[in-house]
Amino acid sequence: MTTAIGQPLLKMKDIRVAYDSFEALKGVDFTLRAGEIHAIVGEHRAGKSSLVKVLAGSFGKYSGDITLRGKNYVAFNERMAIDNRITMFYQGLNVIPTLSAVQNIFLSKIPKRYGIFSDYGRMNSMVRGFMRTLDLDFNIATPLMNLPIGVQNMVELIKVFLFDPEIIILDEISSRLTPIEMEKVYPYILERKSKGTSIIYITHYMNEVFQFADRVTVLKNGTSMGTEEIRNIDNFTLYRMAYSFVLTRNELQEDNIKLYYLKMYNEQIIRNLPIGVIILDPLNAIYLINNSALTLIGAGDDVFDRGFSSLLEKLSGETRDDMLSKIRQATEFTWEEIQFESKHVRVKYFPFKDSLGTVMGNIILIEDISKDVSFREYYIRTQKVSSIAELAAGIAHEINNPLGIIKNYVTLLKLEAGNADALPLISKISAEIERIKEIIASLLSFSKLTSKTGRSMDLASALNETIVLLEHKMAEKSIVLTRRVPETPTMITGDENRIRQVFVNLLMNSVEAVDANGTIEVELRRKLDDGVVEVLIADNGRGIDESIRDMVFEPFFTDKEGKNNTGLGLTICHHIVQAHDGVIYFESVPGVRTVFTVAFPLVVDAFKEGVKT
Repeated sequence: MTTAIGQPLLKMKDIRVAYDSFEALKGVDFTLRAGEIHAIVGEHRAGKSSLVKVLAGSFGKYSGDITLRGKNYVAFNERMAIDNRITMFYQGLNVIPTLSAVQNIFLSKIPKRYGIFSDYGRMNSMVRGFMRTLDLDFNIATPLMNLPIGVQNMVELIKVFLFDPEIIILDEISSRLTPIEMEKVYPYILERKSKGTSIIYITHYMNEVFQFADRVTVLKNGTSMGTEEIRNIDNFTLYRMAYSFVLTRNELQEDNIKLYYLKMYNEQIIRNLPIGVIILDPLNAIYLINNSALTLIGAGDDVFDRGFSSLLEKLSGETRDDMLSKIRQATEFTWEEIQFESKHVRVKYFPFKDSLGTVMGNIILIEDISKDVSFREYYIRTQKVSSIAELAAGIAHEINNPLGIIKNYVTLLKLEAGNADALPLISKISAEIERIKEIIASLLSFSKLTSKTGRSMDLASALNETIVLLEHKMAEKSIVLTRRVPETPTMITGDENRIRQVFVNLLMNSVEAVDANGTIEVELRRKLDDGVVEVLIADNGRGIDESIRDMVFEPFFTDKEGKNNTGLGLTICHHIVQAHDGVIYFESVPGVRTVFTVAFPLVVDAFKEGVKT
């Protein structure tokens, strides 16, 4: 017998349930109409789940009457629920993990072929068809224990929806599914309602109640506080019915004003914090996102329309899935280092709960650790170079002496050689020895700089003289040079010859990197407040590819072609700058602009004596 839509389908009267001495239900009445979505709300332990478990046949012991389609049941069990097409999505996971998705779904409803054989083909076809309805994709033959918890939740949901139920019970479904999953489920719930299915929807999210429920019943301490049509009730009235209030109306109004100002004050503080903060509501919709978070993530004001999941689009799939999983499970977690475009960030997630342990929302903190990561990489690189420097200098000293002796013998051979054909060969040997000696001289540049302390030098003058020295190289390629170097002295403490070597190496790298008619920019910046001077050497050459940036300062690494490139130039620069208590780093957009920056401590007293920037 089919019940007309809008007419009473189910009546539960004076339902009582007790767990030992605790009375979960104290005589509750509940009526469900055909084709309606009936919400049940109330505080924790109000009796919501106990009431629907009676209807699902999960409680063997209860008292009261159940009337379904006019038929009265004194004792309602699970078999009766199945026969009456009542299905339930429980608050906790209700699957057998060792069985596959298909086996779980058809556990008590295996279709037969010829009345004898289990029709596995039909079973698989039905499940895959419903998976397409909810846009799902997973291996239905795999045991559920080998599938993610989110997939197990969806398998249980398919079991609830698949067999054309007349009554569907959904107990806190939005607490188990992600917002993205719920976006797929909501339309199906409304579709089932349009076909006459009745849905009992338990939730503590009041927004869901007003979003699509027709009626709502409020339970409190195991008793019914009443049932109301949604169109006849407002949000505040529903809260007042569902939760305990002890304030008078005047006290409530005064406290609401205070709370409003306190809320605005706290939100303003959060919006201006230097660390990124994202606050999600219980449905994981964005409640608040501060300016720092918007900047770090690179999002705009439309983020509230696009939703929280849109913020994670720039993350790798594995990181994004892990983050959504932790949020869905309300598990506090910290991701120490996440690459977010050009930034490195640390992300911390905290669910915040009420005194009963119910998740009220989520807080996500985002901290920019790009400088920490850069410093760590710089420190590691410095340690590597320092270790190699000590080894290289020792080897260079040992090799240099026998090379000098060999060179002397070659010179004698040239003087005594009577064979004219041998002279070119001897000259080549001599030239190669000279090249080896140059490499050894480069290795000796790793030696500790003992002459730095106490010797002042004019960095601006050294830079200008180096540029003059290399101008002919730039002219050969018609390079356009832009120079921004103050005429007044810029004093630092150090070895002038070695500082010039740094500038020569960097400028020659730029000359070799740019094409004909390219550009090179040289700038000296004095930062008196920081007590440093910076030299920037920029070019529009081929740049440094992302794949090799971590190796640029490593000894013997080079991306240049030709046998004369030893790969020591930038390593030597790094070592000399480090020995002068300075830093060297670079930024590069290949084919657009590459900038090497060298910074040294200023002799500030020189400026106190009248030298102006």
